[in-house]
Amino acid sequence: MKIGNLFGRKPDASQIDNAVDAKKSIINALLSRFKQLRFNEGTGNIRQVTIWVADPVYIRLIKNDEFVTGLHTEIENHLITALTKAEIIVRMGKPSSKIQSSCILEDAIWFSFLIEEDVKKKMNGKARVSVAGGRGSMMKKSYDLCVTERMVFHIGRGEFESNKERPFRENQIAINDQEKDKTIRELNYHVSGTHADLIYDNDAFYLKATPYGCRPDGSKTAVIREGTNGSEEFELRDSESRFRLRDGDKIELGGAVMLLFECKE
Repeated sequence: MKIGNLFGRKPDASQIDNAVDAKKSIINALLSRFKQLRFNEGTGNIRQVTIWVADPVYIRLIKNDEFVTGLHTEIENHLITALTKAEIIVRMGKPSSKIQSSCILEDAIWFSFLIEEDVKKKMNGKARVSVAGGRGSMMKKSYDLCVTERMVFHIGRGEFESNKERPFRENQIAINDQEKDKTIRELNYHVSGTHADLIYDNDAFYLKATPYGCRPDGSKTAVIREGTNGSEEFELRDSESRFRLRDGDKIELGGAVMLLFECKE
């Protein structure tokens, strides 16, 4: 495949005739940019590398485990130590203006880093979810999550999925489908009965959207995180990716309901 200048204009779809060569060229372009960056102790811990893909021509090429594994391997082979322990995530869509990102292929592929200034401690397997800022309501005031009982916690409107055309599902974090307040009830209606999941894995909680909880076909799911430069929004744009949560993160469902995630580490 000829991509030409990977830091310049993208090719036509007809130029992409070999998936293996295409993946290799994209990985090489990322490595070239990574090596131009200066990493030092003041940078903090880079715990996540996100590859943003807006062009459908490339989505099928790199949104798979083979591409992620290949990029990890080449990062290690090229001794880019600041990134060897980072989680690599491929997301569909363009990064928002709030995210500091670099473009490697015009209007098609970007990358960004998620930097954590302090060394991450392991979570203790207990967390709490409550409504933030009066935006919506749940069947309970708050939900305490304990991983000794289960590892996956379903989030959705109602204690059970009400749409009989969908698989049966019991929600451990249930948005109130019987809310009497009209204003709050309208917020709750933006949440699907099968919206998202909280998953505990490898000493951390992750948020994962279902096909009904991510756009363009479903309702929106996003994480709002407060940082030194203000709040950042991370939208889950597909039902395959997982987003690692931190204490104090807010989970936005359907662009309307806001939940607060608390987990002492």
